[in-house]
Amino acid sequence: HEFLNHSPERQATLMTTDILSDADEAHRDEATLYYVVPLKPKDQLEQIIERTEKIVDCAYFDKEWKRVGSTLDTTGGTQKIRFTERCREIPPQALEQLDGRKPDPTVTLFAAVAKTLRTSCGLPNTFVAKGADGATWLTIPVDLKTSRGVVLVFRRPESGGAETLIATTDPEIRNGSST
Repeated sequence: HEFLNHSPERQATLMTTDILSDADEAHRDEATLYYVVPLKPKDQLEQIIERTEKIVDCAYFDKEWKRVGSTLDTTGGTQKIRFTERCREIPPQALEQLDGRKPDPTVTLFAAVAKTLRTSCGLPNTFVAKGADGATWLTIPVDLKTSRGVVLVFRRPESGGAETLIATTDPEIRNGSST
């Protein structure tokens, strides 16, 4: 990847520019930004599960690259969550929070399905990711006083035709104004 050919100082500058761009885009979209990083299987058992059940484990980070759990709240009065996938150009402080796990650059965010939990509302349920391979994003609305279960769908290989679709079992998103 061309990014790795740069000096550490230039890499830091490029990452800062990307992070600011992601935050600007989320702000324009009136959404709360979360980074999603698909992870390589940590052991042989996880490799078997990913292959047979088509499930990928993910780490989630807030806009400042602080790791968060899989229950994600909107902030600042927004009513949308924007998932931005990153497998490359991850800040070193974020890599340190992966507990020895490695990002999986062989997949890219492809789509998502969201279901409103414990109530019904007229929000859309399916979303297609936008952006360049390896840095895709999608935005999911969440109404006041609602929670939504989300299944993120990744594709392999990361570019070209999708040969395999792989899902993640989380996260749950909530409107932060109602928690």
